[in-house]
Parts: sequence; structure tokens; C-alpha cells
Amino acid sequence: MVVHGKDWEVTLVLEWNYTSFLNELRFNPDMTPEEFVSFVVGSYQAGTYVSTVLGFNMPEFYPIKKYYTTLSATNLSKSDQLKNDVSTLAEKLTDNLPDVKPNIRKAREDTREYGILYPRFWWLPTTLSFGLAYEPWGYDCFIDVYDFSSRLREEVDVQEVKDACTNVMNSLDEAIIASESLPTDPSYGLHIYFPQLRCQYDQSIWKGMKNPTFRNIPVKYEELDFSEDNVWDEFLKTYLNILQFYP
Repeated sequence: MVVHGKDWEVTLVLEWNYTSFLNELRFNPDMTPEEFVSFVVGSYQAGTYVSTVLGFNMPEFYPIKKYYTTLSATNLSKSDQLKNDVSTLAEKLTDNLPDVKPNIRKAREDTREYGILYPRFWWLPTTLSFGLAYEPWGYDCFIDVYDFSSRLREEVDVQEVKDACTNVMNSLDEAIIASESLPTDPSYGLHIYFPQLRCQYDQSIWKGMKNPTFRNIPVKYEELDFSEDNVWDEFLKTYLNILQFYP
């Protein structure tokens, strides 16, 4: 569920206490949108859900044992600056790709991911998907922007990339009104599209289904307004080495 206002947005991952923030609005109807969404986020109780099979908790060595929940409110009037900073980061990464690609890979592997309830290898039959995939419930095309920028800044030695990461983090600090997650969860408020595998790019997570409505995505990533206004999608295609397939 997403709650929209003129310059703000609240994204719901699981659930929250409706009574708490609605009572605040009831008794303070003149509060600003920023105040209201801060109450919405503040009333949310972040938590974790342990994976189970046949009623038994997954063992500690299972790659995705816990599912973390999170909630954030974003000031959309700050999105242009954030979009520009993300585009600049993409440019610097592309320009220095031969030197920083291992750093990007390491930061990407360690970054907080979203959407893990969907199968990573969706094109395989179910029996093979669960039997062969190391993380069968690890569809990981969306990552936390702040967490990635922070980890990448620590990994790279190229100063202009470090500076670009810092600018993205500063823009996120300005854009995120409130965020709620567990102290152990590096979820800061916004995610971005970053497929870890080349075969995931521009693909439907339901590609293996017979229904054509679900087999194809409605629009390619590079055709979204966000992609047309910056070069993040070009960076992804260069990093994943798929430019020959997506000219």
C-alpha cells in the first residue's frame, strides 16, 4: 500500500498501527503533511519473520533465514536532486568501471536487498529451481540506495566516485522524512533497480507462467521516466555487459 500526497509518499511493506496515526490526524487536522507521515512511520513496528518449512524454522545456515520489514516516508520535492546525484554516480562508475568493477560487485553483494519472496531462477521448473538455486527465494533486483552508496564509498579508492556516493547519501538524508526499521537492518528508505545477474535485466519475475499477461513486463526499464532522465540504466547495461542486447 502506498499513501500519496503532493510532495510526499509513504510505502508500506507489511502493516502498521492505523489507530495511532489516525487519532493524531483526528485531533490535529491542521498538521503538515511532513508531520502526518512522520506519525505514520513512527507508529509502525518493524520486525523480522523467520522462514519455516512444514512448521519448522529454517536452519541458521540457510541463506535467507529472516525477512525484515521496513517503512519510510519520502519528500518527493527532493527527488530531482536525488535523481541527478544518482545519475552522476552512474556516470562516474561507468567512466571508472575497469578500476572499480570489483568494488561495485563487493558492495552490491553486501547491500540490503528487497523482494526476496520471489524466486530468483524463475524460468526453471519449480523442482529444479528449489533444488539447484542456492537462494531459491532470492529475487534480488532491488537494493537500498543509501546502503549501497555507503558500502561502495568504503570500497573504492577513486575520489570522484567517493564524492558521488557522498552526494547521493546527502540527498537521501534530505529526501527521507522518516524511516523505521530494526537497528540491525540497513534499510534507509529508498531502493533502486540493480539486478545482480545479467539474465534478470528487464525480465518478469513470472516469466515461467503460461499466462502471457504475466510473462512480459509492461514497459522496459530504460523507457521509464527515471531512466530517460538519467544514465543509471546505461550504467547497469554496461556493468552487466548487456549493451549488445540492449542498444
